[in-house]
Amino acid sequence: MEGKVARIEIRNGKNNLLNSGVLNELDRVIESLWNNKEVYVIVIAGAGDIFSAGAELTQFIPGGMDFIEYSRRGERLFRKLSEIPKITIAEMKGYVLGGGFELSLNCDIRVSTPETVIGFPEVTIGLLPGWTGTQRLPKLIGMSRATHYILTGERFDGNVAFNLGIVTKLFPKNDIKSKTMEFAKELSEKVSPISAALSKRLINKGSEMSMDNGLEMEAISMGVLYSTEDFKEGISAFIQKRKPEFKFK
Repeated sequence: MEGKVARIEIRNGKNNLLNSGVLNELDRVIESLWNNKEVYVIVIAGAGDIFSAGAELTQFIPGGMDFIEYSRRGERLFRKLSEIPKITIAEMKGYVLGGGFELSLNCDIRVSTPETVIGFPEVTIGLLPGWTGTQRLPKLIGMSRATHYILTGERFDGNVAFNLGIVTKLFPKNDIKSKTMEFAKELSEKVSPISAALSKRLINKGSEMSMDNGLEMEAISMGVLYSTEDFKEGISAFIQKRKPEFKFK
């Protein structure tokens, strides 16, 4: 914890591969942070020089039905991450491949270095992106470009990811940790956590409902926010030309 920012680091060997143990721990941490009103922003990173090079495929899984459940388990966990009522930031560095790429796609904001290597290599080993990748990437960059990267297994760097809109900030390789934490701290100090949580909910659910229903939910959310202490604090801080002190209330 640094102020109102929680930092989660994946630690599993040099490549920070994702296996059952890593998924269990990530699930536990997400659950522990879900209702923690002292945390406004979560940064997910890899220990060392690599975010995550994907799933640990040497892990023994008995058969096809077990692998289906393994895939569903990853999907459930990543969906939970996408829905946590906090701002989540993926700190993408080194290699961000396969399941590691899918993990980043379920964060709200992605930052990267220009040199970061990103991609879905699954089709080159007889699999496919099975932890939300086939659904998340097309929604993010469009069907045509997502189809290209999923079907070819082609890798691309952080510059391309920035141009595609996958990442929204590029930081120098040697400074990415400090710059990401600085960015996260800035968000935690200037953004109302309730506003962020409701905005995130509307964005995530918007594609699942009609425009009319989405606009109705937007109006209702505005009414909810209008009655919060954080709204009153935000207005007072704006008038007094000072930083707001939001309380998640």
